[in-house]
Amino acid sequence: MKDLFNNMKMFKKLLTAFLLVAAVCGVVGGVGYYGISQVDDALVETAEVRLPSIQGLGLMKEALNAIKSAERTMMIESVNDADRAHELKNLEKRWAVFNKGFAIYEPLPQTAEESVLWQQFLKDLDGYKAEHRKVVEILGKVQAWDVHTLGVARGIGFGSERVAFSAVMKGLDAISELNFKVAEEAKIAGKADAARSKMTAMVAVGAGVLIAVLFGVFLANSLSGPIQAAAGMLSELGKGHLGQRLRMQRKDEVGEMARAMDDFADNLQNNFVVALEKIADGNFAFDAVQVDDKDAIGAAMKKTLTDMNATLSQIYLAGEQVNSAAAQVSSASQSLSQGATESASSIEEITSSMTEMGSQTKLNAGNATQANQLAGQAR
Repeated sequence: MKDLFNNMKMFKKLLTAFLLVAAVCGVVGGVGYYGISQVDDALVETAEVRLPSIQGLGLMKEALNAIKSAERTMMIESVNDADRAHELKNLEKRWAVFNKGFAIYEPLPQTAEESVLWQQFLKDLDGYKAEHRKVVEILGKVQAWDVHTLGVARGIGFGSERVAFSAVMKGLDAISELNFKVAEEAKIAGKADAARSKMTAMVAVGAGVLIAVLFGVFLANSLSGPIQAAAGMLSELGKGHLGQRLRMQRKDEVGEMARAMDDFADNLQNNFVVALEKIADGNFAFDAVQVDDKDAIGAAMKKTLTDMNATLSQIYLAGEQVNSAAAQVSSASQSLSQGATESASSIEEITSSMTEMGSQTKLNAGNATQANQLAGQAR
């Protein structure tokens, strides 16, 4: 695993790290989205379906109870015709309230169980309306203190209509209880989904942080050691120590850098240091290696060799010229020496002649003196 990681290119390593972070963010985001969606569904179910359903069912129950109350009021013998007529008109308002509740509830989504209850309720409602119309029709014909007609109305109202009313109210109660139950279940499910999403998000975040830290430490360790080794080698190169090599077998950018540094050190040691040692030994009979036109070191070494060879050639020529001049000077010196010897010999001869002349002069002078003396004596 470590070798596989070390052989990965830096781009892939960083991309893997970012993908891991992105995956963690995606998991957290997905869990959060799922949790929010579930909570949203629960809120929609509760706020947009169950609460309106309960509201509509409540209006229908309220209206039916008010209708039943109005019927009982009209069945009282002491109620006059005006009050009874007033109650008959109120029935229209109460049925309007019922229809309002019906209109609220009827188009809303229903569960399978609720749909069965609703269909049964509609049948019971039709039966109740039929009995209710009978009672209202009879009550509309009642005159003051018409005990017989009121008795007929009471018979239906407390008989078949009451049974139908009970069935209708029982159906509404069952549907209401079911809506309360579904709303409660939606609330519980929403809380459970929220708690589950929260826990999953926390676990995902924790796992993501752990993975990111471990990956970061692993990545840092895989880079810090080789980089420190490279820095140490550069420091040694700066001191002129060329014996250190990295010898890394990695195939990533760090390995490529290490191999390039090793090649650079080998090139310095095997080419330039060797060339300098040859120059120091006075050996200029070799060619400097220049990799390309941008190789400044190779170009400088090549120029140095060229200049050194040119200088040595000039020195050689100057030496030859000096040797020639020295030979000429030596020849001239020999000529001068010979001339001096001859001059010395001539001087010696002249000196000898002058000495001889001096001796002859002294002799002549003596002879002259003697002649003078003899001449004087002769006189």
